[in-house]
Amino acid sequence: MSITKIADRKYKVCVNYTVSKGCYKRITRIVHSLTEAKKKEQEILDSKRNTNTVLFHVFINTYLEDLKARVKYSTYYNVKSTIELKILPYFGDFKLCEINGTIIHKWKLDLIKRNNSKYTIYFYESIFRTVMLYAIKFYDVDPVLRNSLAPIVRRNRCEMQIWTIDEFKKAFKYTTEDTLVNYGFKMLILTAFLTGARSGELLALTREDIDFGQKVVHITKTYKNLNHGYCTSPKSKSSIRDIAIPMFLLKRLDKYISVLPRQYDRILGMLNNS
Repeated sequence: MSITKIADRKYKVCVNYTVSKGCYKRITRIVHSLTEAKKKEQEILDSKRNTNTVLFHVFINTYLEDLKARVKYSTYYNVKSTIELKILPYFGDFKLCEINGTIIHKWKLDLIKRNNSKYTIYFYESIFRTVMLYAIKFYDVDPVLRNSLAPIVRRNRCEMQIWTIDEFKKAFKYTTEDTLVNYGFKMLILTAFLTGARSGELLALTREDIDFGQKVVHITKTYKNLNHGYCTSPKSKSSIRDIAIPMFLLKRLDKYISVLPRQYDRILGMLNNS
């Protein structure tokens, strides 16, 4: 461990720690005051000791590093955003050992008072529960805390809302082909209704995914509108599938693709920000 002054109001903090027997790593941080340097040094040491006396906001940094290595970026981004906005402001300055059932219950009641929907509260609780189970497993937090992690609200599973043919016709009649974006939106609605594919799966479709010979659409990826947009694997392995499409839709897609500029690798790429 060392704190070195490298310039006026600039300090370098170096902490060496053991990963496994005979294997060591070094963490280096640059800060702007000696007080901040000492605080940062202690935070790094605490985060590597895996004890329940570590501050929650320090523990969360380690948790998110671990999570990022295990899940898709979109999942990591959603969890990180929720933690930063809804969990850290309340628990950030507590030590892990100080978090008890009473504190957790007050946080849950605060979520209800803010008029969040049942689904939203359930989502926040689920993320917090996962975080604390990680703390129980790796940071010596009292397992009794599990009893306080049960959701305070129950999420009602709603039936899937599916358009009827009449509802589809009402919406479809307002679509036009006067601009490329409107034309693409029209094809999105039509293809979604006739295939049942998710919006991200449709936005990821390329020309090669439309098999005119076999009369199917190949669903092999999904589009995420994060970091300027990117395509990734679908929600689950079972989401990779071929969907049979009627000749009516096939002809529509053929006509649409024939007027689509080659600059669009994805056939509905112009709808990303629409």
